[in-house]
Amino acid sequence: WKELYAHRRELLLLGVLMFCNVVGFITGLSMVTSFNAAIFQPTQPVFASLVAYAAGFERMSVAKVASVAMACGGAALTVYLGNKSGSAVEGGENGGPEEARLARKSAERVSLGNVVLLVQCLCAGCMWVVQKRVLATIPSAVLVTACSYAIAAVFTVAATVCVFGVGDPRIYVDSAIGWGGILYAALFATVATYVAMAWANRWASPSTVTISLALQPLLSALVEANSVGGDGLGVAQLASCALIIAGLVLKVWDGERAGGGEGPAGKPSNKPTRLQP
Repeated sequence: WKELYAHRRELLLLGVLMFCNVVGFITGLSMVTSFNAAIFQPTQPVFASLVAYAAGFERMSVAKVASVAMACGGAALTVYLGNKSGSAVEGGENGGPEEARLARKSAERVSLGNVVLLVQCLCAGCMWVVQKRVLATIPSAVLVTACSYAIAAVFTVAATVCVFGVGDPRIYVDSAIGWGGILYAALFATVATYVAMAWANRWASPSTVTISLALQPLLSALVEANSVGGDGLGVAQLASCALIIAGLVLKVWDGERAGGGEGPAGKPSNKPTRLQP
C-alpha cells in the first residue's frame, strides 16, 4: 500500500489515460468505419516510442524515424480515404443543396472521428510509458491494472452521468444480450487484455508491447470484407494497412537490433539517447 500511495499521481494519470483510450476509441468508432478505427491503432507503438524516447526509456534511431514516417503516412492515407468516402454520399456531388449539406456533414463527422482516434492513440501510447514507470516499482501487473482500471471506471461513470443524466433510459441495460456484450467487453476485451499487456510491459519496451495492435486492422478488414454486404478491400485500403504494418515491423526490427529499452521494467536506459544510425 505504501508503494501504491507513493505512485498515486502516476496511477491517477494512468487511469485518466486509460479512460481517454477506451472512451476515445468508442467515440471515434461511432463516427467512422470499423476498418478506419482499427487501422489507427497500430500508431500506438509510434507514439509510445516517441514518449519513451523523451522519458529516456528507449533510444531513437534512423530506423525508428523511418517507422514514424511510414506509420503516419498510412494514417494520413486513411484520413484521406475516410474524408473521400464521407463526402461521396449518394447525391452529394450532383444533387441539390440538401444533398450537398448532408455530404459536408458526413465528411465533417468522419474528419472529427479521425481526430478523436488520433488523440486516443496518443493517450494510449503515453499510457504504456507511464505504466512502464510504475511497474519498475510495483511489479504486479494485476495490481497496477486493477488500480488504473478502477480510476478509469470512476471517470467513465461520471462522464456518462454528466452527458446523459441519471434518468436517461439509454444508460440502463435491460436485455440479456446487452449484458452479455458488456461483460465480454469488460472481462475479455478490456481487463484480460490490459493485464496481459501490462505483464508484457514489465519485460519489454512499451513500443514493442503495443506491436500486437498491428493485428487489429488486418482482422477487422478481413471480418468486414467477408461480412454480409461487405464490399471487400480496395487497393488503397490495402496500401494504407501495408504501410503502417511495414513501419511497425521496421521499428521492432530496429529495437531488437539495438537491444535498448528491453528487460524487466527497469529504470530508463543509461545509454545515450542521441540519434543512432
